[in-house]
Amino acid sequence: MQAPLRQFGHRLEGLDYQPRQAAYGFLQRDGYLAIAQIGYTRFSYDFPGGALDEGETPEAAVEREFAEETGLVVRVVEPVGEVLNYFVHQDGTPYNNHCRFYEMEWVAEQPELKSEADHELVWMRPFEAMKRVKHPAYAWALLLWLRERV
Repeated sequence: MQAPLRQFGHRLEGLDYQPRQAAYGFLQRDGYLAIAQIGYTRFSYDFPGGALDEGETPEAAVEREFAEETGLVVRVVEPVGEVLNYFVHQDGTPYNNHCRFYEMEWVAEQPELKSEADHELVWMRPFEAMKRVKHPAYAWALLLWLRERV
């Protein structure tokens, strides 16, 4: 029997949280992690990834999202872990995000694949990324991944 997933975030009274499936990736190069810097003047930081499209696997979703957000073509190496995370999307929809995290490998750079204008690829040291990512659940998943790499 599989243990229940760890729940992150705070459930706000009166909101109806919709289930949402999502996948995110950790890509490291030369000691730095690929991070999506989101916004135009005030920035938030996230690991490349996002919601699954209908019928899409988590692995296909994280590879697609990497391309759309960063212009990088990547491939899933292995799963890292998964959590649940309450959050309210920028459009106002409350979700309980079922987040899956994957270690990724670099395949190619194809800037023409980038389609999300408010996302920019930046590279951060892992500890800096852990401090800056917008959800504690994502920092927790990064810590799990880093512990396996040392």
